[in-house]
Amino acid sequence: MAVRSNRAINGVPLCAVVLIVLGSLGCGNSHPGNDGGKNSPAPATNGGGGSPSPPALDDSDSCAKPILPAPDLDPHPVRPCTEQRWDGTTEFRYDVTGRILYRADHYTFGGPPTTDTIYASEDDANTRVETVTTNGALTLRKVTRMKNGVPLQADYFQVSAGGVEELSGHYTWTYDASGRPVSMVIDSGPGMAQMTETDSYDAQGRLYFVDRTQRSPPSDEVVARNWTLRSWHSNGQLAGELHGCGDPAAASTSHVSCELGGWQESRWDACGNPTYIASEPHNGGAWSVDWSWDGANPSGRHDRWGTRNEWKSTESYTLDSSGRVVSSSVVVTNPPELVGWSLPTATEEYRASYVYDTDGHVIQRTLDGKTAFEALFDSKGGVLMRHDDRGRYQWTYDGCGG
Repeated sequence: MAVRSNRAINGVPLCAVVLIVLGSLGCGNSHPGNDGGKNSPAPATNGGGGSPSPPALDDSDSCAKPILPAPDLDPHPVRPCTEQRWDGTTEFRYDVTGRILYRADHYTFGGPPTTDTIYASEDDANTRVETVTTNGALTLRKVTRMKNGVPLQADYFQVSAGGVEELSGHYTWTYDASGRPVSMVIDSGPGMAQMTETDSYDAQGRLYFVDRTQRSPPSDEVVARNWTLRSWHSNGQLAGELHGCGDPAAASTSHVSCELGGWQESRWDACGNPTYIASEPHNGGAWSVDWSWDGANPSGRHDRWGTRNEWKSTESYTLDSSGRVVSSSVVVTNPPELVGWSLPTATEEYRASYVYDTDGHVIQRTLDGKTAFEALFDSKGGVLMRHDDRGRYQWTYDGCGG
């Protein structure tokens, strides 16, 4: 069966332990979210390779008449206390703002624990100390000096197997007159790379552009550039978020190869329903999914996946009297270059059906009578279990702050 995964986004959207310590170096957590560019305005540069002007959506969309959502086959937990999956478990603790104070990853890979990695964060007055231990040994430490809870400077240390700490990076933050962050610079030491993150806000005070550049001495040439660009509907609902690399002015016509990270794009309608999600990692494995509506009712979804060889699937929804998807037909188009070799036919057809709980969450999807997705939710709407081709995930929510 060549039907693509149910997921729209891979995995749980939580940063790896090391990246949490490194801040915005990979997680994008230093801030408080391809069909040819439809509803995704091309960023206009502001000159000199700086930040683009805020995207101007020619859109009067509102959610006065709510649009019904398509089936959600990728529910994510929000501030879980524990996560259990095939390769191990993770425990979390949070402060009142939702910031992670403690994360313990216990990897078992189906057997006895093989790796324990623990991240912890503690504040003492205007000093924050973040550490990572691996199998009981300290491996990373970051010390941040703050003022009224706002970070100003930080030192990042790597710890050798013998317990010797070595300074590996120095962070400096700057803010505008209203206290909004406008830049963060990470120096890795003399002769080493320097990373700069610059933040731009629109007239409504929304963070619309985050630009990350990496320079290597002695030429001071930019060797890698990654950025995030956001746009909004006229009613204030987030309309698009594009993570890219290279020159943002060229994003509407080409996707340059990324030295770090990759391309990711998400779009939403004025009611907050996802309409398009795509991922184009620098190491291959690109995929995308988009949804369509007939008026206010969902009518189908279209998936593409694969890099060297591309698969496509089209799902056409059948609705009940309330406009909810109850079944569908799925047609998969296989890569023509593989038909007759590893694949017997050019297309495959399946019949899907959906089951919901009393709150409207999808709890089961079947393909030709075989379960392809199942989930459970608590009374507050938090997902407790998700089981699909990625495996079985379970979460709990009580007793970890936040």
